[in-house]
Amino acid sequence: MNKSKETKVKNPLLEEDVESTESETEEVKTPVAKRRDSSEKQLLSDIELTKRNLEAEDKVMFMVPLAQGEKAGAVHDCFVNGYHYPVKKGVMTKVPESIAIMLGIHYQIESEAGAGFRIDNDPAKQNALG
Repeated sequence: MNKSKETKVKNPLLEEDVESTESETEEVKTPVAKRRDSSEKQLLSDIELTKRNLEAEDKVMFMVPLAQGEKAGAVHDCFVNGYHYPVKKGVMTKVPESIAIMLGIHYQIESEAGAGFRIDNDPAKQNALG
């Protein structure tokens, strides 16, 4: 619903009256429940599409390393477009190629982070430690 009203505004630079039209716009608001339902439906369709795409991909063998102190059977949770894809840690597992690439990048970054501060970053230190 649009409401328009005309007002006379004095322009201080021209020192004369100028007519202007101000427009007030009232938005038609969609009830929150309807928006939530449509966004949930879109998310569910994205999840289903991602699931089908991952199932259709070629599978590759990949092993997610166990972190220090983790027990066998731990799981790395991968989320792609809302789709949950759990990967067991410490075991060679067949995973979709895109998941393997994502995990490879994740663990490469994790292994390189802080490498300059590690105790074994210097060859002299490595020789001293044995």
